[in-house]
Amino acid sequence: MKNKAFYIFLGIMLIGLTSFAQFSRATQVTIAGAKSGNLTKSKVVNAGELVISDRAKTISSFEMSFKSSSGVVVYTSNNKKLTQEMKNAINGIKFPTKVTFRNIMAHTNANPDRKERLQEFTITVQ
Repeated sequence: MKNKAFYIFLGIMLIGLTSFAQFSRATQVTIAGAKSGNLTKSKVVNAGELVISDRAKTISSFEMSFKSSSGVVVYTSNNKKLTQEMKNAINGIKFPTKVTFRNIMAHTNANPDRKERLQEFTITVQ
């Protein structure tokens, strides 16, 4: 009976490790080397683009959003680069603000018609 319990435990551990390995290989997207935490306005603006961890893929489009005094504002880019409007909005932030990058779409370099949605992320711009 102890051996059976050990093998069940071992099986569960192997499944968990396999799942973790698959998750850690998931395509990651960052800006200025970060996908969370605090970044200065200049660091975000100077980075100027989202970076994808998988070189076989290219970012097709994304949205950047944050709350302002007039409500939630959403900006769209049709490639990996921040638009001038996005840069102006970031430079206009007056206090620490959570900025979310979402609806990040990427395609494989071999097949631009095959798109996938990547995980959104939020940074705090100060």
